[in-house]
This record gives sequence, C-alpha cells and structure tokens, in this order.
Amino acid sequence: MRLGLGLGVTNIRGQGVVISRVPYLDDGGSGPGLWYGANSNPAWVYDAPTNRVLGVIQRYNYNSGTPLKENTFFSYDLTAGVATVGQVIMTDDSNVVGTADQHGVGVLCKDQYGFWHSYGGAHSLPMKHSISIDGGATWSAQGAVGTGMTYPHPVQIGSTQYLFMRESPGGQTYPLVLYKSASINASTGAVSWSSKVTVIDMENDSRTYAGTLVTQGNLIYIPWTRANAADSIRLDLYMGVYDTTTDTFRNLAGTVSVSGAGFPLLRSVADVSFRLVDQTTAGIEESNTPSIFIDAEGIHCLYQGGVGGLIFYYARYSLAGALLEGPTNIGAAPYRYSTPAIGPLPGGGVEVLYPSLVGAVNDMETQAAFVRGGNIYRTTRPAGGSWSAAELIMATTPVHPLDGVARVEGAPSNFRFAFCERAIDDADFSTCGNMRTFGWGAGGIVTTPFVEDTDAAAYIGSASYSAADRQIVTTYFRGIKRVGWWLKGDFAYLLGEPVEAVARKNVFEGVNAGTTLTDTAAGPTHTPYSGIDGTASAKLTAAFNPSTSVTKRMSTTSIQLCVVPTENVTAASSDLGTTATTAALTLSAQSTSNNASTLLADGTSLSKSVGSAAFLLMSQRASNTKTIYLRSKGSPTSSTVTPTAFPNGNLTLLGNSTGFSQRRLGYAHGGSQLDAGPIIQVVKRYMYERLGVVT
Repeated sequence: MRLGLGLGVTNIRGQGVVISRVPYLDDGGSGPGLWYGANSNPAWVYDAPTNRVLGVIQRYNYNSGTPLKENTFFSYDLTAGVATVGQVIMTDDSNVVGTADQHGVGVLCKDQYGFWHSYGGAHSLPMKHSISIDGGATWSAQGAVGTGMTYPHPVQIGSTQYLFMRESPGGQTYPLVLYKSASINASTGAVSWSSKVTVIDMENDSRTYAGTLVTQGNLIYIPWTRANAADSIRLDLYMGVYDTTTDTFRNLAGTVSVSGAGFPLLRSVADVSFRLVDQTTAGIEESNTPSIFIDAEGIHCLYQGGVGGLIFYYARYSLAGALLEGPTNIGAAPYRYSTPAIGPLPGGGVEVLYPSLVGAVNDMETQAAFVRGGNIYRTTRPAGGSWSAAELIMATTPVHPLDGVARVEGAPSNFRFAFCERAIDDADFSTCGNMRTFGWGAGGIVTTPFVEDTDAAAYIGSASYSAADRQIVTTYFRGIKRVGWWLKGDFAYLLGEPVEAVARKNVFEGVNAGTTLTDTAAGPTHTPYSGIDGTASAKLTAAFNPSTSVTKRMSTTSIQLCVVPTENVTAASSDLGTTATTAALTLSAQSTSNNASTLLADGTSLSKSVGSAAFLLMSQRASNTKTIYLRSKGSPTSSTVTPTAFPNGNLTLLGNSTGFSQRRLGYAHGGSQLDAGPIIQVVKRYMYERLGVVT
C-alpha cells in the first residue's frame, strides 16, 4: 500500500527512541497458527545440537491475489535470544470452513541423518511432505502420503519413521492409520513408504482423535478419544502401545494385542481393554484430544471432562494402566475444543498451561462452534507434591483471545511451551492473519528483538513518536503487507499521529505523495492525538480524484472502503466520500435512523442496521455485487447493482459533497476490493493498541 504496542516494550533505534525486545515471537499467524494442539504433533521441538527451538507457524498471505495459509518454518536461537521466521514449508490446502480453517498446520520430525521432515497442509486430502537437509534453511516438497489424510503424528525410532494419521476413507468411519518408512535416503532424506496399516478403527459413526504420541525405547504410547462422525460430541479416554519391534498394538496391561492380519483394533475391543475413562455409559460428560508425557512417576495425562467438556482433568497411570492419581480438576475449559498442554516440570513433577475464560475479557461474538481461547493459566505439581493455585501467564485482550497451547518436545527450561492468539469471527469476516505467537519458559514470556519495517520508518520520518506508538504503527505496516492490502490500498488514515503535519499527510499519502489535507470549511483546530474534530463545521479533503488519478488501485468494479468511528454519534451525512455526486463513493457509519449505508460507483444506496457500540464498518464492490459488513452485528448485506460510472470528485474524510460527518474516526481506508477478513484483524489490533478502542 502507498501510505501518505504498547505490549511490555522496553527501551527501535532511530529518531531518539529505542525498542529492544518484544514479548511475542511472530505476528503473522493465520489465526491461530497453532490451532490443533495435540491433534497434530509435534509442531514444536528442541534441537539440542543447534540449541534452537523449532516450530511450524501457519501464516496468512494474500499478496498473490489468492488467500494462502502457509506452514512456515520458525526457529528461536536460545543462545542469541532471537526468533527467526524462515521459509514457507508448504501451503495448507484445507478448506473446511473457508480461509478460517487451519486443519493442515504442520509438524516436525528429525530422521537418523539429521534431516527435518514436515507434514501438513491437508484435511481429508493427500498429506503433504517436505524435507530440509540443511537444518530448516530450505525445504524441498516430496510426494504426498496417502489420499484422504488429516492430523499427522510422525515418530522416528532408530532408522525408521512412523507416520500416524487420521484417514477419511469415505462413509461414517475415520480410523487411525500408519505409514512406515521402508527406507530413508542418506543424501536427500527421501522416504520410501511401506503399505498403509489401519491401526485403530472405532467402527461406524466415529472419528479417532489421537493425542500426543510418546516414545519409550521401541514403544510408542498412543492416547486417543472418540467422536461421532459429525464430530458433535467427543467421548472417552483410550490408550495403547505400539511395539515397533514386533509391529503389534497392545493395551497398557499387555493382556490384549493386535498384529498382522488382526489389525485394526476395533471399538468393541477398545471399549473393554483399552479405555481408561468411560464417559459414554453415563452420557453426561464430553472429552477432547488428550495430551500425555511419561517419566518415573508413570503416565501423566491431561484430558477434558465434565458437562460439555468444560473441565480440564489430570490423571496419572502406571505403565501397566493402573490409576495412581486423580482424576483431578485443575481448571475450567472455555470450550470442548480447547487446546491445553501438559509437560514435565524442571526438577520433577507436572506442569500444565491451559486457556480459560476465567477473568478474561472476550468480545469475539463468534459462532458457537469456534468459541475458544481466553487467558492462559499455569498450574504445577512437584513430584510427590500437591497442585499449585492457578497462575495467570498472560491475559487476553478484548480483540484476540489466547489459545493453542503446545508443548515443546525435549524442551529446555527457558522455552517449554508455545501458544497463540485466536480469531475466528462470526459470519461478518473470515479468519485471516495478524495473530501473534508466544513462548513461555523459566524466564516467563520469551522475548525477541523488535524488527522495524523500512516503509514504516519512512512514513514516521522525523516525527517525535513514543517507542510504543512507533511499534504499533510498524506492526500495522507489517500487517497490511502480509495480508495483501499494501498492494490493494489507495489510502489510509490512522488517528493518533503525534504531530498534526503527520496526521494530515497520512491520509491519501502516496497516491499524491507528500500532499497534505486541507480544510473545506472553517472550523476548530485539529489537535494532536485527539484527531480530526468531528463537528459540523470541519472536514478534510485531498487531491485524489478516483476518476482521474492514474495511480489508483480501485477500479469501477473493484472497490473497498472502511471506517472505524471512535464515538457513537448519529449524523445525516457521510464519514467518507467524494465531493462530486456522479457515481459517488460514500460510506456512512450511523445515520439518524441508526443505519449504515454506502454508495459504490452507482446511485443505489445499500444499508444495514447498526447498534450503538463502537464498530468497524466496511463496504466493497466485486464486479456487480455490493456488500456492506458490520463487525459483530450479523451477516453481511449484499445486493447486485451495475456500476454507472467511475466516481469523480476529490475524496474527503468526515464528509462528502452533501455535508459533514459529526463523528470522530479512528481509522479509514480505501482501495481495491480485498476479502474483508485479512485487513480486519490488522485494523482491530491498531485500534485497540493505539486508541484503546474495541471494534
């Protein structure tokens, strides 16, 4: 785009301010980048030879013109204390619920030659496979594994790689299957796979959700839960042991096993001999995918239970399956699909990080199926001791709840867990981009040096920004580039600039580079930080006429406008518009009858009823279809209207040709049509961090 955090910032060099480190590792996750927790693992591992924590973050990218979810390699150098977002490993082609779906988030596995393998990118599709032979610096795509696959769980034992996945073969049964490497090439890491083996089949009307797999010598411990085919309920905790020496699968007690022609294990046998927690018989509780680890105390297991699955339970079992401790209620779950994680406490014992709505501020107003996340809490139990009171690790913001906790496999004490922000909005906007990823360890939240964007630095120029405001504006620039708005936008207005010259230059900057705004009527002075005075005697305009400006990105049939009022004031005129009326552009947030309305290169107004709270309003045209969106107020409203001509007259802020707005605006932009979701998350963060406004 051509543009004319206050999060624990310590001391960005330049212009007299310094930001050294920030308490997040990446801000480009595809909301969220770690969604599936124990369902796909390990997504985060510790690599001792290089002293790095390695992971896969799913990031959002719209710069190609097609929305992409990209499984991207991440590393954190523990010696230097620096996070690096590396090469794209693969795209995620899953599309169950549009761009909001991250079922294909990637996992990592190191083979006997030190090469890294990553699997992901699929939901009921061929499982993608990429290899890095240079420590993750570059990645090479391989042939896909299987056909209808989801949720990879790779395990390396000796010279053999075991890849467990859930299969979607058609019908009402989703079993757990295994592909085993016949050979791994010593030069390229290429894998030759043996034939598929169906390991667990919970029979008709079922899905098998395997949790975190744990190895003990030649044994692979596999916990799982069962869902119905519609995934409207998940029940029961099961566990079994795959013996890689004999290729058999047995229960913990060793009294029942299947092998060879005896595969798969069926539900009729699993219910009797492999089930540790029965939630089916009573028909009261629900569960979710379990997470485990094993130490000298036995098998430590974290799972969900209670009515609706809204309780996190801990239980400890012997290697033979005897219940040694629990089940213990350790915290409230925000939803049955929550993603907590359990791991070993340094010095011995158990550590759990989990999301909870207890004390959280959360205005997501999402579809019920996606209400997840909240604050992140931690609780511990030393070996032989008692559970601690819950400790708040990080509080959610009202715009991006926290979720997706993942254990770092083989973790060092100073980076043991990762988690992320979540945003799955209602039907107004799809989930897209700009979600942050965090790490946690002995020193608390893991930090990394702040990296400034060069275009943001040029925009900021010599203005006297605070360190926090400089970071927030830089974050906005990085966000709009990642989600494609940098290539689509014609203008943007950011309220809150520290000097009036910057505030005026900001609007329509770049279209007419360096042009400042002028008042179209006498009125009150525009003051720093309080923004544009929204009385009936002031509006701003700039020398950008959509019908004549050769540098515009918007076209007759591709337009997007957005405004965010910071106060609730009804008014008869527009917040954004053109000074001439031919095929006008207008966007009005709140009329005297509480309607939002827009004109987009035609003479027919499209309206939508609004409420009384601060909100984000967006309208756009794609060919002959006009749509007006209102965050948190229901589905978009659309109509089909043929554009009459391209808008003429200079664009104005806080008014149009027919009058003046009476509302202050915190943000506005315009340009070519772009899917609404990507930019929304960027604007939400800017409005909250810069102005304290929740949209």
